[in-house]
This record gives sequence, structure tokens and C-alpha cells, in this order.
Amino acid sequence: MVQSLHFVPRILMLNRRLLRIKAMQAIYAYQQAQSSDYELAQDLIKSNFEPDLNAMEKQDKILLKKEAQIALQIFDKSYQQKQVITHTEANTKINHSVQRAIDFYYKSLQKDYNFYLKEMLAEVDNIYNHYLAILLWAVEISNIIATQRDKKSINPNHIKIAAEYQIADNRIIKIIADNEKFREFLLRKSISWHEEQDLLLDFVGKLKKNEKYQEYAQKEATLESDWEILDYIFREYLFKKTPEDSPEEEKDLQAFFEKKDINWSENREILKSMILKTLKKAKESPQNFELLELSQDWEADSDFFENLYKNTLSEIPRYEELLSKIAKNWKTERFVMLDKILIQMAIAEMLYCPSIPIKVTINEYIELAKNYSTPKSKNFINGMLNTLAEELHQQSLIKKTGRGLLDNQ
Repeated sequence: MVQSLHFVPRILMLNRRLLRIKAMQAIYAYQQAQSSDYELAQDLIKSNFEPDLNAMEKQDKILLKKEAQIALQIFDKSYQQKQVITHTEANTKINHSVQRAIDFYYKSLQKDYNFYLKEMLAEVDNIYNHYLAILLWAVEISNIIATQRDKKSINPNHIKIAAEYQIADNRIIKIIADNEKFREFLLRKSISWHEEQDLLLDFVGKLKKNEKYQEYAQKEATLESDWEILDYIFREYLFKKTPEDSPEEEKDLQAFFEKKDINWSENREILKSMILKTLKKAKESPQNFELLELSQDWEADSDFFENLYKNTLSEIPRYEELLSKIAKNWKTERFVMLDKILIQMAIAEMLYCPSIPIKVTINEYIELAKNYSTPKSKNFINGMLNTLAEELHQQSLIKKTGRGLLDNQ
């Protein structure tokens, strides 16, 4: 249904917390891939010391096994230095195998690094795609009902029958559908619902039975009532959070959007805000209606987003050293992986985002810990980040400017 959107306009809706979440997910995925790349490099070494079944002479399996073990030991000690460390029992074959594994490991890492960075940026692009597709969903519902009405001979005075098709003439939908930029985006990005007609028809059937819709349909429509029914439909059918809020018959529609967007649970709130504000704009400024944009300053938000990913991953050894210094009773390996990532991201933000106040950074990562990590993570990260901030201040490593100076000690 939705193609990748490479052009993202300025937006009003995107917030830095969502960008932090997506950067966190990308960094987590990269670090998981890092472990997989390490195992694949080990497998490459092992394969070099498998017996050659096509060899004419007898293979010394015990020797091959011993050489593989030596090669794996050397790799474990050498890979971080990116070159083979001398070993008294190593021969040319062992050293060559280890170097090949090291080269493979770093080539794979770079590939994964680029992949998750690209995916991270595409994730934000796709939020705007989903925004357009959801607006189009309402337009398509209206079009289907208009088509159904046109196929029947309706007595305009028979209000009960005519009312069934009320939303076909919804003014809010018409304002959106007639917007030139909206139509241009849909055409350029090939966004459509042509393959989902069964889902649309199923929803139309349910909508006509909805009590709130029937109330709307029995009255003479106004711009206000047109807005109210759309606001209700989106809140009731697309943007409810819990099973308790969602009647059984709505699950198919919710499941469809969850399937189309694997991050629907976190993107839902920003999309809800964007859609509902768009409807309100259409009601309040029908003559001057414009689509929402994704950010007030996408260039600045994009730089923040991309640099958070890069500065976190490029400085991991440095952050590990800082953590080891302040975590006196903890070995950093014992940290919950996500907690460590959140702390590393927070350090990167403190050091490389001069316009963001320290307290803002700390509060943001406490919130992420609360929502995404363990029950104890909130207090742990709070303590660690406050101690880290003091340590970085003492080393004169934190340099804030402008708004970043607010609330800093």
C-alpha cells in the first residue's frame, strides 16, 4: 500500500522523543547484528579447518581441530585491534584464516551499520507515508459510499434511506481530497488502497451499523457535524490503545495497520495527533487548508537524529571507560543491554548536542527506560546519568550553548 517516501517536508508533529526511540531501536539492532557477525566470523574460521573430503591423502582431524581452536583464540584476542596478534603455535594457515575472519567481521559490521542507519531514516520517512495513506483511507470510504448511493434510486425525501450515504458528501473529506498537494503526493508516491477493497467494503458495512454514525446520518449535515463524525471514526476505529477500548469488530482494521507498520504501537500516537489536527485544520480553515508538515525544522531534527546514531556507535569504547569508572560495584557486562544503550546515547547527547540542556537529556532517557526497559531501569539510569553528568562537567567535556545552557549546573 505504501511506498518509501524519500522526500519529507518540514513537519509540525515530529518530536525528538520519537527520534530517540527510533535511534535506540536501530542501535539495539546493530549491536545484535554485531554479535551475529562475530559468530559468523568464527564459523568462517571453523570452516577453514574442516577435513577436506576430496583430499587424496588422509586428513589429521585431531591436528585440524587443534589448529581451529588456536585460530579462534587468536581471533578473540586480535579482532578488536583489526590485525593478527602473534601466537607461538600459529602457522601461516592459522594467521591467514584469522586475518580473513577479521576482514570479514569488519566488512559485515560496516554493512550492518549502513543498513540500520538507512532503515532508521526510512522509518521516519514512512510516518509521513502512513499519514497520507490514513487520510486517503477516509477519502476511499467516502468514495465507496458515494458509489453505492449512485447505484441506487433514492428518493431525496426518504431521509432514512438517504441518510445511510451521508458521509459521501462529508465536507471535511472533500476539502482534503481536493487539496492539490495531497493528490500530488499520492500520485508521486503511488499510495493507494486499490488492493484493499475487501477491507474497505467490510468497514463500510460496519460503519453504517454504528450508532454514532446513524445519529450523524439522521440530521442535516454541517461542517461541524462532518468534522465530529470523522474525529469519532478515527479515534474509535484506528487509534485506540487497548483491547478493552477496541470492540471485537474493530480488530481486523487495527490488525491491518499493525501489519503494515511494525512500529504501529509507537507511531500511532504521532499519527493520531497528525490526523486529528488535520481534520481540525480543514474545519477551521477550509479555504486555506494545507497538509501538516512533519517538523518545524527537519534539517535540524534530521541532523540530531543521524548524529545521535553515529556519535553513540563511534564512541562506545570511550563510553565503556566512563561507565567502568563510575559503576564501581558493577561490571559493565552485567548491565541490561538496553540500559547500556540508553546510557551511551545519553552520553553522546550530552557531549555532542550543545543546544539540548543536560536535564532534558536525563529526563528523556529516564522516560525511555521506564517505557522500554526493566522495572528497575528508571532509577538505575537516573543515578548513572546524574553521576556521569557531574563527571563530564568536572572534565570540562560538556559544552552547551543557547537553550542548552538552561537548567544546567
